[in-house]
Amino acid sequence: MLYFGSREQLVDGKRYRELRGLYPESHIVGCSTGGQIHGDDICDDEVIAVALRFAHTQVRLVQEVVETRDASRACGARLARQALAADLAGLFVLSDGLAVNGGELLAGITEVLGPDLPVTGGLAGDGTRFEQTIVGADAEPSPNRVAAIAFYGASFRLAHGCAGGWDVFGPRRKVTKSEGSVVVELDGEPPLDLYTRYLGEEEAEAMPGSGLAFPLRIHDEAEPDRQIVRSVFAVDRNARTLTFAADIPEGSHRAIDARQFRQSCRRRRRGRPAGAQCTCGGR
Repeated sequence: MLYFGSREQLVDGKRYRELRGLYPESHIVGCSTGGQIHGDDICDDEVIAVALRFAHTQVRLVQEVVETRDASRACGARLARQALAADLAGLFVLSDGLAVNGGELLAGITEVLGPDLPVTGGLAGDGTRFEQTIVGADAEPSPNRVAAIAFYGASFRLAHGCAGGWDVFGPRRKVTKSEGSVVVELDGEPPLDLYTRYLGEEEAEAMPGSGLAFPLRIHDEAEPDRQIVRSVFAVDRNARTLTFAADIPEGSHRAIDARQFRQSCRRRRRGRPAGAQCTCGGR
């Protein structure tokens, strides 16, 4: 059983207890979001749940608590070691979205499972507030938790794909100073000053929430055909720095993106697939 909703709807555990009463023998996994997909609509005030059953596939739920953001890689490695088996076919991960560096979490998982095993999922959200995110794994949802559903056996195949919906807004700039996921300077200038100049005082004051519509696109000259989008997760107004969802390498080039509503997911069909679409404000 997968379920998703706003933090306010999930934090008291009532929705989890209701689902547990309906499905007492099932794994129940979910997280807070920045909006739920219900049919063809996106909603903020509903809890969405879906029950899945497999005829031949073995499923295992594993979870870890991440102590600090700097421990994300180690947390990913511990999680992967719990799931590791010769017939592991894929991993679906739901992680705290603020206490975890998503790139480092994935790096830790990959160190253990290798680069070829399909891993998909996402980071929990908190609307536009960015105060706390929560994940539940066979328990009431709580912060600092990372959960993964591991699928085993030759009858299961996990396919995934993604596409962006962003257009470049403004010139390309160089990250002249960064510390992990914190950008200190863009072209020698505090990034918050740059955002304020481009977006205006009102939008800048509403960050990090308003920054969901204006992430940074990473251009790596070593891999010119590979571009990554990073979303703003936190603002330090005293230091004028911005914290993003994952590391921003110093010396790389960035351009501010603006949101456009386009196709966000491609799905490869094989047999009778079950599909899950996860959207994000950035990456």
